[in-house]
Parts: sequence; structure tokens; C-alpha cells
Amino acid sequence: MVAVYEATSGNADTSRQAAILDAPDTTYSLLYFDTQGICNPIRNLLSMGNATWKQLYPQDWENEDKLDKTSTPFEVTPVLYVHAKDGSETKVPKWIRIHEEHLRANGSNGHYVGDQVSLADLRSADMVDMILRFPMAGETISQETAPGLLKVKAAVDTHPAIVQWRDSELFKSLRPSRAHPPRPRAACAGLNDRKGNKQGP
Repeated sequence: MVAVYEATSGNADTSRQAAILDAPDTTYSLLYFDTQGICNPIRNLLSMGNATWKQLYPQDWENEDKLDKTSTPFEVTPVLYVHAKDGSETKVPKWIRIHEEHLRANGSNGHYVGDQVSLADLRSADMVDMILRFPMAGETISQETAPGLLKVKAAVDTHPAIVQWRDSELFKSLRPSRAHPPRPRAACAGLNDRKGNKQGP
């Protein structure tokens, strides 16, 4: 789920966002289809919290003009719009807020644990890379909304082993996604032998 909050100043001001959620005059709009699906827990939480909220349905999600999709942060649903009293809002996904909190707890040093690259760093750096491919990425990932995540990405991008790997023939033969055209196969790559691949490199 993507949460859309009131505009906040400073670097990912999560305390301000928390205050918005706690305010009795905050209202919500939930964009999702007319099905229960993955939205059940969200609707249950809104109901249990006695929140003032409105259900929104896409006008035509599969329409060729894609206006419904491009109006959302990541072209996905559900989206929970959080309306502050003054009516202002910004598109800051909930997961960014959570990750920024974890990164600040570790000293905002560009790592989730200690001062070295971990699996968590690698996964988040990849996620940021994917997000930055979206047309609206600049509104979602920036120094204002996600300084910690960008620092993680920078730490991963400049790690000597990662730099060496990305300069390899094998890495350059990998396409960003299956939507991209195939690239020439690297000489070091093989094919599945369909027998368990018991022979190593």
C-alpha cells in the first residue's frame, strides 16, 4: 500500500506525519477496486480507529490513457490518501517513512546495521533503483523525502566490489527487466542442463 501524506518540511519529517495521523480532524480516502482483496485489513483498521474515510474506485484502471494509473505514486493500488486539515498533501510512500526511521536509528550513516553494507542495504538500493525508473520518481525519492535511502544507494553504488561487478561482462548482459529487449549473452553464462546442474563453475 502507498500512503499519501500532507506536505512536510525538512528531511522526511516523520514526527510531523505521525502528528497528522493522530490528529482528530485528519480524514482519509482509500483508492482500490470494489472488492475485498488485500484492502480488507486497511478498511478494518480505518473502521476500528473510527476514522473518517471515503472509498474511491478507479474510473477505468485498464484504459489505454492510463490516467488512473499515472495519478498514483507507483501506478499500483491500494493508495491511502491522508488529508490534513489544511488540505495539503504529498506523495510519500509509507515504506519510505519506515525505512528512514530505521536508518536514523543507526546514525544515518548509509547503512541499516553497523557501518558496512548488508543484505538490507542491497535490497533497499535495488528498490530505490527500480523506483527511480518511474516517471514520477522525483516526487517520491528525493533528498527531502528519502535522504537516508539515497545515502544507502550511494554507499552500495560506490562499494569497490559492486563497482567491479557492474563493470563485468555478465552484469552488462543482464537487462533491467523482462520488458527490455534481450542482450547478447555473456561468454561466461551457461544454460540450465535440466538435470540438477550438479557440475559447478
